[in-house]
This record gives sequence, C-alpha cells and structure tokens, in this order.
Amino acid sequence: MPRTKHSDDYKAQAVEFIRTGQWTYREVAEAADVSIHTVRSWVSKASDNSQKSESPLSKTELEKQNKELLKENKRLQMELAFSKKVAAWLAKEENL
Repeated sequence: MPRTKHSDDYKAQAVEFIRTGQWTYREVAEAADVSIHTVRSWVSKASDNSQKSESPLSKTELEKQNKELLKENKRLQMELAFSKKVAAWLAKEENL
C-alpha cells in the first residue's frame, strides 16, 4: 500500500468508529488505504494520549475552567436569543 498521510482529525474519527463498534479494524484500514497494523497503532496512540490527558485538575484550574464555561454559555445564550428575534422578525416580514 502506498504511504498516505492522514490528519490527526481523520485518525481520531477512525479510532472513534472502532471504539463505538461502527467499523472494524479491517474496514477502517481499507477505507483509509492503510494496513491493519497502522490502524491498531492509531488506536493504541489514542489510548495512550487519553490516559495522559485524564490527569485531575487542581481546584484553581477547575474554577478557571468553570468561569470560562459560564462566560461562554452566557455569550451563546445571548446569540441564541438574538437569532430567535431575527428569525421572528424575518418571518413577520415575509407575512406582510
């Protein structure tokens, strides 16, 4: 098989298909045009990375993350409310 460079996103999606049981190793290998050994390597590396990234956050880090998420949530709620108002206005204009 020719060497093919796949993006990290592509590999992550392939690994997710395997983990969820949607595809087999062989199906992913055929679709990606790589060997089964390569696919197994992707899964192994993804498992190693997920174990490394699961280190517990400190209280300060959790508070910071929570504050950022609350800020983002508020912004998204405002965007949604604005979008609803625009949609209602557009619908009203079409009915005139």
